[in-house]
Amino acid sequence: MSPKFGDYLRKARQEAGIKTQQQAVQELQKLGRAVSQGLLAQYETGKIKDPDPNLLCLLAALYKKDYLEVVFHLIREKYSQCLDQEAARITEERWRLWEAALQPLKQVDGVPDLEVFQLRAKTSLIQQEVLNAEGLALWEKNYPHLEVVWIVASAALNDKSSRILDSVIHNMKRRVQMVYFVRGEDVKTGGRFWQLQRTLSKVQSAELSKEDVKLPVPVELTADQLGWLNTDLIIANPHWQEHSAGFKYIRRGRVGPSYAVRMSSFELAEMIHVLRSFAGTQLPEEAMEKVLPDKLFNSGSHQPSNPDSPDEIVH
Repeated sequence: MSPKFGDYLRKARQEAGIKTQQQAVQELQKLGRAVSQGLLAQYETGKIKDPDPNLLCLLAALYKKDYLEVVFHLIREKYSQCLDQEAARITEERWRLWEAALQPLKQVDGVPDLEVFQLRAKTSLIQQEVLNAEGLALWEKNYPHLEVVWIVASAALNDKSSRILDSVIHNMKRRVQMVYFVRGEDVKTGGRFWQLQRTLSKVQSAELSKEDVKLPVPVELTADQLGWLNTDLIIANPHWQEHSAGFKYIRRGRVGPSYAVRMSSFELAEMIHVLRSFAGTQLPEEAMEKVLPDKLFNSGSHQPSNPDSPDEIVH
């Protein structure tokens, strides 16, 4: 057994308010298991190669730990040596995911007997394609053959705290048309889209010429339209069915997206149809070509006008 697992058992005992090993032995006796202080010391120093599962179960109960959590720490330390060291970063995040999944869940508003439904919901969410803000920015920045991006943003636009703004600038450099569906007041002087334009104009004047980029285009939505959407969205290549994809934002707080969940093909097609209808009610016909080039739901024969080189594509 690994010394790290022994350290875990020792810390668990101390966190439970049991200061000494001898005190733990006395408590185990009350639970019907006679254990010597010397044996417990061997557990806490990692000298036991094959821990007794029945004793671990009692220690979990005594230390107020979930038994699966205890076993998880044992497996992690005992068998992790065989893992690919080149994938250490991904492996570490996978372990963190397992550990988080094993944490006891809090009752929702004190209502009992909901844990099984919480677990089912979390299992369903884990099975979906989910990204955090940093991952979403990387996805947007490296999406292959990207031509048009639709962004529905009801909150922060000029987000300098994550890599999202960097991905917008990167896409401007590769002549991607960014389209923002926003509230009317966001486009006015001092509004959020107006502030985004100012930020991007500074970058443009410092790094780019006007001929090198496609400036972002706003589509003003009414409060009712934004309310109907009920969430923020990002859609890549909405005009090209075979290569379109989209995520829904999940926010925690008021600044920037925290997480994003991949939309199903059915939901994506519905959102593209709805947003196209909204844009048609707000923009003159000649402006629609920027928002949605005339390739809606192309069968796949279309070749992208600005393909990325193979070295730049991240699959």
